[in-house]
Amino acid sequence: MHFEIPAGAVDMLYDSMKHRTQLYLNEAQHRWLRQRAGKSGSIAGVVRGLIDAERARRPDPAGDPLLSYLVEEAPGRGREETSVTSLDRDLYGR
Repeated sequence: MHFEIPAGAVDMLYDSMKHRTQLYLNEAQHRWLRQRAGKSGSIAGVVRGLIDAERARRPDPAGDPLLSYLVEEAPGRGREETSVTSLDRDLYGR
């Protein structure tokens, strides 16, 4: 079976990947990844898929208004600028 890679597809793939890494695996880990990769043989694809699945499983802390408030906007000083007096307004617009 022969197929052609569309023009620019390889460049697009490598442009979207910003970091290259190397892993040291024991024999059992490598065998498991090879089995997961199956006919495609792409262990890297399996690793990327596992990372994406784990990231999707856990909620993004940036989506939580309280965590975002605490990380991005440290409480100020004074009566009107403290997180205690302005928490509802800052988080929920009340």
